Amino acid sequence: MTKKELRVVSFSGGKDSTALLLRMLESGMPVDIILYNDTGLEFPQMTEHIDKVEQYIKKYTDIGITRLKPEHPFEFYFYDVPIHHRKQTEFNKRLGTDSHNGFSWPGPKMRWCTDRLKTRPRTKFLREYRNEYS
Repeated sequence: MTKKELRVVSFSGGKDSTALLLRMLESGMPVDIILYNDTGLEFPQMTEHIDKVEQYIKKYTDIGITRLKPEHPFEFYFYDVPIHHRKQTEFNKRLGTDSHNGFSWPGPKMRWCTDRLKTRPRTKFLREYRNEYS
């Protein structure tokens, strides 16, 4: 049995994804789902922009923008998530523990922000479409 194709637009709200989404809809390209990942640290102006785009696209489609939220907010991962180490580091020796809390700032070697706040919520959301769509 051939599965239907699911056309998903990952919409960040930035200039490039806004232009892409509007161009796709204005030219009649099919879009089934528009996903926006809200990290919980968005500026109010970004939220206003997302709302404006959603109002504008109503003339092209009856779908809205699906807003995804992570399991925990940025601050939890930054400050509070328990971190357990396999080996005793100098930092942990001074603390007298084999763990500390929080991932601290995300960076090239530890891209927790993208994974925890964007990739995981998107994957979890799209999992429910696997059986019906390709």
